[in-house]
Amino acid sequence: MIEYDVIIVGACTSGTYFSNLLALEGLKVLVIDKDKEEDLSKRLDIIHFTRDSYKDFNVEEAKEGDEDFVHNFTLVLSKSGTNEHPKKETIDVDVLHLPLFIKKLRKVAISNGVEFKFNEAFDSLIYENNRIKGIKTKNGNEYKSRLVVDASGIPSVIRRSIKDDYIEDFEIGPKDKFYVLLKYVKLKDES
Repeated sequence: MIEYDVIIVGACTSGTYFSNLLALEGLKVLVIDKDKEEDLSKRLDIIHFTRDSYKDFNVEEAKEGDEDFVHNFTLVLSKSGTNEHPKKETIDVDVLHLPLFIKKLRKVAISNGVEFKFNEAFDSLIYENNRIKGIKTKNGNEYKSRLVVDASGIPSVIRRSIKDDYIEDFEIGPKDKFYVLLKYVKLKDES
């Protein structure tokens, strides 16, 4: 059984970015995801990414003509969830294809030593002396680690597998989710 410092369940934006931060600190990191690599994050195609964030994420800036680049905008008009309190901001934002952006993040993480395993779904936690010491996957593999991170998103597979009084283990339903509706318009007058 291979041992890691950290195992992250979920290889989308958060899990991949966090894995790279940990690797930069010298930790041995494994990221697993239930999806095949080519199917990763196909449920959501678009991400908005501020131009200032590229250096923070240590990824190459997208530009027109790149396969991950969709569009760029600088004027953001937003309102509250009740459609009130309009706010106007000027921020340099890129619209990117999320699966291709994650692929960029993954390339950086791999270059820093992060290991990825796809089509490897979490099954259960491994306990030793009442402490979490790793995971078992539905493929029958076992991985030990000092820390297990749940980056599985809404399914919250790790959180929901811990049966103890100190953690919420309810399933997240439609009333517990937050939705953002976006509408792109070209303004004749941006003032």
